[in-house]
Amino acid sequence: MIRQWEEFSVLKYKEVFVWFKFFHPLAFDCDNKFFKPIIDGIVSSELILDDTSSILKFGGEGIISHKNPHVQVFIFGDENIPKCIKKGIS
Repeated sequence: MIRQWEEFSVLKYKEVFVWFKFFHPLAFDCDNKFFKPIIDGIVSSELILDDTSSILKFGGEGIISHKNPHVQVFIFGDENIPKCIKKGIS
């Protein structure tokens, strides 16, 4: 049975921009980090309907941190999406 998304969701956005900050002890390519489970979690938590390119945009940066390797995830929904991201960068 497929649930009606709009009926059951408490927190939902039509579009989101997700920014990842990867803190790692060594220099690395942040696009090689495994962040798909985080995006899938955003969908599973029903913040967004799906992770298609018309709904989800994302980016990231890598920061060298020897003391505390971790990932910070920033989610900007609807009116909080930066204008240049919402319009598309050209």
